[in-house]
Amino acid sequence: MKNINLSRRNFLLMCGVGLAGFIGGATIKQNTSYKEKYITNVEVNPGEFLFLENKQSGHFYIALSGNGIIQGSENEFIEELLDKNIIPYDACDIHTLPKANEEMSHPFPNLSITTKDSVNYTLSSEDESLISSLQKHHSDVLAQNNGILNSVKTR
Repeated sequence: MKNINLSRRNFLLMCGVGLAGFIGGATIKQNTSYKEKYITNVEVNPGEFLFLENKQSGHFYIALSGNGIIQGSENEFIEELLDKNIIPYDACDIHTLPKANEEMSHPFPNLSITTKDSVNYTLSSEDESLISSLQKHHSDVLAQNNGILNSVKTR
């Protein structure tokens, strides 16, 4: 058997190359688990809102456009949703859609809502049923709230 003289520098280089190969292999494996994204674009004007349903949990999500809802008008808005048969019972999360270049937190995993002008929105998700449940509705309560809030003059 032949003696091999291996310097400390060469040993560390060999270990580094082996480690880099291991890390690179792990990264490649992680990138192979590609999930398809479902994307839709929708225009949401003031006085309108989006309705989404998480089919697995039966949870409803309402995303309001414009200025949102004035405090004290929540019950009137919920009654409107019930009267129009948009929701079957009073159990939904109500949030305001993000403004331009703003991130939005919401109860749905893997859902992204973005906008560049606060009117045209892009929704994307790995859950096709979530995107396919998207509905857009008009609300008299929201339209009235936006009219009131837009008429207020501030300095």
